[in-house]
Amino acid sequence: MQILISVRSSSGIAGGGGSSGSAVLPVGPVIHSLSLSSTHVVGAGSLVQLNANGSLSSSPLSSGDYSWTCQPIANCGSFSALTGPTVYWQAPSTSGSYALILTVTKDGVASSQTATVTVTVGSGGLVINPSF
Repeated sequence: MQILISVRSSSGIAGGGGSSGSAVLPVGPVIHSLSLSSTHVVGAGSLVQLNANGSLSSSPLSSGDYSWTCQPIANCGSFSALTGPTVYWQAPSTSGSYALILTVTKDGVASSQTATVTVTVGSGGLVINPSF
């Protein structure tokens, strides 16, 4: 989809005649919602489900129009798929905050939205102190 903007002036600069011009602006997809099953998980390997809903008035969005990335890139966990409106993200083995970024691209125009998940990973296993 594109929007045509036309501008017309009836009086020119310094007594010159009127002028006009136009520009065509592409309109990108709209992200209506981005939801997560949790914004805080405990333990490496924990799963978070991400659901997105986007639209473009001139044509439907396909699974390939949705893409997912994570920041920081190093040790950022993994996605069940890198495209699609619904994916799972598996938490890494390092505690911290991770930005999960949804980008919806259609006809060369993109919209992005970011959600943050905090991961807490324990420091050790179970300690048993038997007493008799």
